[in-house]
Amino acid sequence: MSDTPETDELILRAEFGPTGWEWRQHSRRLERERDEAREAWYEMQSSFEHSRDEVEKLMRERDEAHKIAERAIDDLGWFNETNAQRLRSELNKLKEDAK
Repeated sequence: MSDTPETDELILRAEFGPTGWEWRQHSRRLERERDEAREAWYEMQSSFEHSRDEVEKLMRERDEAHKIAERAIDDLGWFNETNAQRLRSELNKLKEDAK
């Protein structure tokens, strides 16, 4: 095509005729819309994958914190049975609330 939109329009009208030129313009608009939709889909997909990765990371961190808490409760159990039972019940409640 040429350097100016006006010349492009004249060339397209000459090549395709008035009806063909309108069809070509419509076709170009649909191609732009398709490309925009495709880009939006890729951005959305990327955002979703990022969000999913963040959620999985937070869940792993939560599970690790639960493991640490369980070990601490077990260690405390050697020193104080009553506190260990209380902490274990609190941990179990947290696990249930997290589900």
